[in-house]
Amino acid sequence: MTDDAISILKLLRNYYEERNISTEWLFYSKHENDKIHDRALDLRLENYCKQIGIPRKSMHKIRTTYVSLLRDAGLTFESIAEQVGHGSTATTAKNYSFDLKSEKENHEIMALALSTDCVKELRVV
Repeated sequence: MTDDAISILKLLRNYYEERNISTEWLFYSKHENDKIHDRALDLRLENYCKQIGIPRKSMHKIRTTYVSLLRDAGLTFESIAEQVGHGSTATTAKNYSFDLKSEKENHEIMALALSTDCVKELRVV
């Protein structure tokens, strides 16, 4: 995790400790004495997006963006699946990983990969 993410989690932990809240959940609901459910998080997020004037986001969209950014950065599906708590890399690859590059960027990457010396040595004449 990034230093910023760790700092935010520490702030949240301190918040819970100051209020004598003992929970295993990152997002806690004192009304239900349990975790905040996904739909409640989505509704809050939708409201925040509306307030600041940006397109609606959902927790699922944020999660897929996170996974896709990690994949584009070169992490393996095995590492990413472990990071996001998936038991299967197939789940990560099929449902949470999307290509963030444009078609033009992908063509440039393919052209570069096919023009390397390693590929040239493998060519059959």
